[in-house]
Amino acid sequence: VVRRWDVAPVQDEQELRFPPFDRSQNGAAITQDLDGEPEAVVLAPDEHLVAIAAGCVVVLIEVARGRVAMRLEGHTARVNAVCFCNSEDLGMRLLSAGDDRTFKVWGLSQRVLLYQSSIISPWPFLSVAYDASLDRVALGTAKGEVRLYDCGSTTFDPLYCINLKKPDRITRTPQSPPEDQVVVISNLCEPAWPWADDDISPPEDQVEVDHAVLGLQFGEGPALWAGCAGQMVQVDSLSAEVVGRREYADRPLDQGGDEVGVVASYSWCNPSSEAKVLCLAQFSPRVCLLDLRPGLEPAPESPRLKEWENRVS
Repeated sequence: VVRRWDVAPVQDEQELRFPPFDRSQNGAAITQDLDGEPEAVVLAPDEHLVAIAAGCVVVLIEVARGRVAMRLEGHTARVNAVCFCNSEDLGMRLLSAGDDRTFKVWGLSQRVLLYQSSIISPWPFLSVAYDASLDRVALGTAKGEVRLYDCGSTTFDPLYCINLKKPDRITRTPQSPPEDQVVVISNLCEPAWPWADDDISPPEDQVEVDHAVLGLQFGEGPALWAGCAGQMVQVDSLSAEVVGRREYADRPLDQGGDEVGVVASYSWCNPSSEAKVLCLAQFSPRVCLLDLRPGLEPAPESPRLKEWENRVS
């Protein structure tokens, strides 16, 4: 069930409202007949339509009437993320992505499928964000990748792909083989010489947090925020460089004295210039508000950190 609410502040009243509905209708169900559990619910910028991803289908609902306006079918697996992206030439568009490792762009004005990608990632897509200033879209995968595409071209050309994992945690260097040993290079077997004894696995009493990109949001200037299960990453979307990082294992989120180390989902505040995000905890009923304006911890792998600090200050 998807319900409608208006959370705009009401002076001298402690209740929610949703114009043009009266107060008794606030919280009423928009729709109940879905093909699966809702994975994503996104309100259009003009607030006339709401897109609901449920199962392999995206359903567009008229908010004022609660009527199904369109059903977007074509994904072969669960749809995890949707976003509206307006175009002066093509009007309102909607992008959807999911477990089938593809994304689709729908023309809502023309009521057609504008673009369908091939399988472009080994991992499912979990999140998506649109940059209206440069007509770009960012997609996050379940394995910590963020891929950017140009929405201004009819073929949605890829711009770049960045991996949000810290390099020191995924690098493995083989030892040099002995001089009298023949080197065997094959994709059918393990290397003929052992790997260096790098302890890359976590201790027995710890669990490595998944780097799945659960939320994406474009901010002011080149800022791109990527919320993962165990970290928040700040990316310069123009240079494709990580400029800041906060790992919850080292700096947990604090909610009333309770520490939150793993996040299940993100909900970004509007407008995006406020740089705040609600973080829903994974293993406890906790919601934390993370203010991103002070900045994250410096990322040593970024040579442009000083330039970014001067820009945001």
